[in-house]
Amino acid sequence: MLHDYTHVLLANDYTDALRAIVAETLPRVENAYVLLDHDELDGGFDPAVPSRKTWTTVQDAFEPVDGPGPFPEEAVDVPASERMTCRDTHTGCTAFQLVGDPAALEQLCTLADEPVVGQWFLQQVRLTSGRDVVLGAVPHHQKLWIDADAFQKEYVNTLADALVDYQACLVSAGTRLEWSVDGRTYRLTEGSLCVESDSGLTGDSCWGLTRLDSVRKEGTELVLTWKSDERPFPVQVLSSGLRTMLPGASIPKRVPCKDPETTERACELLTEMLAAYERG
Repeated sequence: MLHDYTHVLLANDYTDALRAIVAETLPRVENAYVLLDHDELDGGFDPAVPSRKTWTTVQDAFEPVDGPGPFPEEAVDVPASERMTCRDTHTGCTAFQLVGDPAALEQLCTLADEPVVGQWFLQQVRLTSGRDVVLGAVPHHQKLWIDADAFQKEYVNTLADALVDYQACLVSAGTRLEWSVDGRTYRLTEGSLCVESDSGLTGDSCWGLTRLDSVRKEGTELVLTWKSDERPFPVQVLSSGLRTMLPGASIPKRVPCKDPETTERACELLTEMLAAYERG
């Protein structure tokens, strides 16, 4: 991401969470923008019908922006002859600013619930104060981040209350806790548990904590239980094959901690996250 942020969203109910956070944040910012990919609205593509209808309903509340607007990563040197219009970015998307009823943006956010087409049509959402982007969302990756430092202290608590009916929560950005045992490093990083690979390959193996079902302490170990794998069967088979070839890729059910204090803190962080995530 190109901007500073303090919190990220973990959500199963992503669309509801997106709408709730946008609704709470809009009155606190100066401008709101969306990046739209009109190729997704191909008139001959039946799955695009709901997205076309939604955009037709709300488009009068939006005004196209010359260039990429608050999406600077979209601005690259592309010959004018290769652009569809003067407003296109290098991806063929167009930035729009909200100039009408704020409810139009909330309605547009429902496209995050559409399979594939709507999620890709609504490429990104960004809310700004001055020149600073204070909220960003990428629906097709089910990602959302905020810079809470740009708001009053009660803002994060207000968002937590707005998410209370959904399986969703905000967690602090960055690495929240890190420790090493027997030369291997473990990290609680935003919404993931990451374990340093022991296979000789670079990089960590990470598991999304939205799959975590429970956590408890046993001595200086964390004992983790995980929700059943709901991924498509071919993906499960591929994952099983990877675990066979790369033992370090197996989902961790027992995680060693370096001392009782680390065990306590890690269990506390995971328990708090689970409680906030599951309360909906």
